[in-house]
Amino acid sequence: MRIPILLFAFLGLVQSRHQNATTNETIILQKAELILEKMDKALESHDFKEFLAMHDENFHFNFCQVNGSSVKDLETVLKTDPNMARTVTSKHTVQTSISRSPVRNVADNKWEFEYEEHLLLKDKQVVRTEGTISFLDLEENHVKIISAEEKCPEKVFD
Repeated sequence: MRIPILLFAFLGLVQSRHQNATTNETIILQKAELILEKMDKALESHDFKEFLAMHDENFHFNFCQVNGSSVKDLETVLKTDPNMARTVTSKHTVQTSISRSPVRNVADNKWEFEYEEHLLLKDKQVVRTEGTISFLDLEENHVKIISAEEKCPEKVFD
């Protein structure tokens, strides 16, 4: 009689840990979506202050063929990139997959996710690209973006 009770207790513990992991991933996914919402808002308004404040002082990036190693480098790209500087509407979404979680824990409080980006430009052109963002999960709703990579953009309609 003790073995079934111990087995159920063990299974309950395993399920409880899985639910906690799932709950944590849900919270992290919400933070990833918040990052993308702030990015959309910044690109549409061309007011980058709040979005830039989300970045770690050692932030580094590779966007297509442009590399940067500071938040100042990022600000320059946001203001001068031929697509980002002409954005009217921006829509970023976290990429999801049936086979894995949309967010991945890569170290203690370091998380990573892939996203898809669609930008409507002033000349009514639409471009899309994909990228990856790594960030530190801090207390409450705070994050610090530590790195980003983005593929070269493609025109959606030619």
